Amino acid sequence: NPIDHITHKGTHYFLFNFKWPRTFGFDFAGIVEEADDDQMFKKGDRVFGQIAGLPQRGTGTVANYIVVSKKYCVKIPENISFIQASAMPLVSITAFNALKLCGISTNSDTNKKPRVLVTGGAGGVGSQAIQMAKNIFNASFVVTTASSGKKETLCKTLGADMVIDYKTKKFEMELLCEGEDDKKFDAIVDCTGEAWKCIKLLKKGGGMCSITT
Repeated sequence: NPIDHITHKGTHYFLFNFKWPRTFGFDFAGIVEEADDDQMFKKGDRVFGQIAGLPQRGTGTVANYIVVSKKYCVKIPENISFIQASAMPLVSITAFNALKLCGISTNSDTNKKPRVLVTGGAGGVGSQAIQMAKNIFNASFVVTTASSGKKETLCKTLGADMVIDYKTKKFEMELLCEGEDDKKFDAIVDCTGEAWKCIKLLKKGGGMCSITT
């Protein structure tokens, strides 16, 4: 994750009161070596998750062994590899929270099916946001940006209804051409630092969340 790279470069050294040297990493996937007696997990279970709080010395997940609360663990589905599982927690939580902050609902009983724009749909958060928009937030239409080829195909496979090649087109102009307010977006998740380009694409009363700083 970007936050892991930032920590690794030492950017946080003077910002936080950590024990140094730090062990970094939020996400984990591995095999249970020891568990308590409540039968929730047992030795040998494949689990994944994310630590609580910021990684410090002894709690970061870039390590051979970690100790983590069971409430931050879930079993890995049989059709998911360790690598796939370890890539999911932080980006999934970020994508879900970003969509929630946009003000759209997960209530499948509502008649409102939002239109959603996700910039950078082939990235970690973007790829999760596309799937969640469709399958959890019941979006009627999901647009994303990605380069043509493999990344475009990936986004469509994940559920994007429209993929705009940001290398050859200005997505803000392509989508603005649709014009009417009902063609604008109820929720916009910015994963590429282009929130300023999206303002005119936001429907009145809609919400936008950017994960970039």
